[in-house]
Amino acid sequence: MDLNDFAVGAAYEDGFTLMLSEDCGVKLRAAGSDKAQKVRERLWEPYSSFREIPDGIRAKLNARWIAEGLVVEWVGPWKVDGKPLPTDVAEVAKILARPALKPLATRLLQASLNDENFRAGKEAAAEKN
Repeated sequence: MDLNDFAVGAAYEDGFTLMLSEDCGVKLRAAGSDKAQKVRERLWEPYSSFREIPDGIRAKLNARWIAEGLVVEWVGPWKVDGKPLPTDVAEVAKILARPALKPLATRLLQASLNDENFRAGKEAAAEKN
């Protein structure tokens, strides 16, 4: 096996689009990308001395990390409570922190953690099609 089989492309930092319906998706960068890691470090730094972070705070931190560090763009006509999805990162983080939306937040996080979504070969194949 060639180590280059594990190489990632520009989408690792710039994002790939995860379509969640016919007309709505989310452009996500990799959780390991420089931007995502810098955001995570900044958000978690105030809690670095905590032995254990309370669940409620952890959920809010993760939602903020997803909204600010992982999501590049919401693609399509997203709505929440019948209104267009806010563009403010803090508002989106509050929405993603809702217990009812935990499956969506988890799905976005899992997609950002899956390096297969960012493989260089995958980008080249997509460009050919």
